[in-house]
Amino acid sequence: MSSTNEETKQGGKRILLAIVALLVIAYVATSLYFKWHFYPNTTIGEMDVSGMSEKTTQKTLTEEIKTYKLTLQERGKQQEEISGEEITLRPDFGTTLKDALKSQSGFLWMKYLFSKQEIEKQAVTYDAAKLDASIKALACGRKDAQKAPKDAYLTYAQKKYVIVPEELGSSLDWPVFTEKITKAVDNMDESVDLEKENCYVNPTITSEDKVLNKSLAEANAYLKTSVTYDDGVKQLLFDENTIKEMLLFKKDGTVKLSSKALQGFVAKVNQTYSTVWGHRSFLTSYGKTVTVSGGDYGWKVDTDKELKELKKAIKNHTVETREPYFSKSAASHTDKDYGNTYVEINLTAQHLFVYDKGSKVFETDFVSGNVSKGNGTRLGMNSLKYKERNAVLRGDDYETPVGYWMPFDGNIGMHDATWRAKFGGIIYKTAGSHGCVNLPLSSAARIFDLVSPGEAIIVYELPGTETVKEEPKDKDKEKDKNKDKEKEEKKEKQNREHH
Repeated sequence: MSSTNEETKQGGKRILLAIVALLVIAYVATSLYFKWHFYPNTTIGEMDVSGMSEKTTQKTLTEEIKTYKLTLQERGKQQEEISGEEITLRPDFGTTLKDALKSQSGFLWMKYLFSKQEIEKQAVTYDAAKLDASIKALACGRKDAQKAPKDAYLTYAQKKYVIVPEELGSSLDWPVFTEKITKAVDNMDESVDLEKENCYVNPTITSEDKVLNKSLAEANAYLKTSVTYDDGVKQLLFDENTIKEMLLFKKDGTVKLSSKALQGFVAKVNQTYSTVWGHRSFLTSYGKTVTVSGGDYGWKVDTDKELKELKKAIKNHTVETREPYFSKSAASHTDKDYGNTYVEINLTAQHLFVYDKGSKVFETDFVSGNVSKGNGTRLGMNSLKYKERNAVLRGDDYETPVGYWMPFDGNIGMHDATWRAKFGGIIYKTAGSHGCVNLPLSSAARIFDLVSPGEAIIVYELPGTETVKEEPKDKDKEKDKNKDKEKEEKKEKQNREHH
């Protein structure tokens, strides 16, 4: 019984030893195999060469290279190819495969049952001239396919600035383009994405550009301001359409308002609403219309204050409707800014009229400036500056008291002239004043009560309204005229009337 058991044990040992021996033989045999063949899980690029010999690997690589094509992924989802055949692509094995196998230790083959071995791609050779020709023959490289990129920029649309996005175009950065294709062929890459490889000339400014977006924000902030000038007759807008023409865009993204342009706009406000020193059509009491030019009567925009307030409105993004700021005002904003209360002085007729609220309330003859001495009363429309009782008029060689003084054009005004016996006619041509409008005492008193400072004094000439006609020559009449004239001049000299 014991002998049988012993024999059974010995038999088991021999079987185990045989199995071990077979395993060792198999391991050694496999190790010897992998001394001349690549390990399991071995790749060269994308190709699996597990268990292949050097010769088999070369043959397989050669066959693969024959079918090689490089696909170019272009903008606009376009594709083009360069084949290995057209550039005479060949493998250049050298000793790389041999060296790779030599570096393998056959006894480590089991390790690569569970891990990978990657062998560097094999070098290739090709005809560089043919590759260059193939690159130049690509549709994407043609001259007519080179569309230059466009930078993003600001434009004004629908009352605000917006960013117009950049245009990528299709223009190639040729040095980078050829370099990337050559590298792809060298590496036997199957495709190259021209966009990812930065083969295109790209815009320098995109819609995400910080400087561009800074300009956008600052420009649109200015456009929030709106000032509507309205005097009840005319309107002038300072809004986004006006402001956009004044903006100055700096390289650092800041946006400024042109001071010169802003001053120009204030000048436009002044031109639109100021009426002083202007030309006016005036319907006279004689039924005829004359043009009255010059004079300080009318509206006058306070340009300094207007500029200051406009800058403040821009800073605060103000939206408002208002009149301009005036330093001088008139009766109306219509073409008849003098209103319907004024004094009308006709130098030709030597006659004046006083109107109150459209009604003629008084009229009288007068004597104006001496034309023969160059002291004719100036034409124009001026405002009555003030009224003064019992004033003394002084000049270089005179000092004349008057009861009623109403200046309207510098030192020229209406006043009583008690030294005169006659008024009207043609006295002013040779025996007139220094420029003032001389009035009978009662007329001066009446006008003094009727007029107020600021009202228009309208001075004009109207040929055909002369009040003195030429009479037939008669020696006695001529003598009487000369006597009257001598008396008049003598009386004036005595009273020293120089104004």
